[in-house]
Amino acid sequence: MQLRTINNAFKVRKLDIELVKGKGYFYFVGDGCENLQTTSVMVPRLNILTLGQWLEEGDSVVAKVAEHKANKAERAGEFNRFRF
Repeated sequence: MQLRTINNAFKVRKLDIELVKGKGYFYFVGDGCENLQTTSVMVPRLNILTLGQWLEEGDSVVAKVAEHKANKAERAGEFNRFRF
């Protein structure tokens, strides 16, 4: 399996992320990923996980990004209610 295969599968699913190789691990980059504590998957080779498992990892990251954005918007709304 290649990174290109996984990243193309993310595009087909309309996931705005990309999997990138680190040194001994892989990590996700994309809109909002920088706000998460971790987007790393600690595996040395792509074929440790199946394509389906990589897609699950990607779905999880996208869900966490969406949750972070929603929480941030909610906090901003609460702050703005109390501004004078």
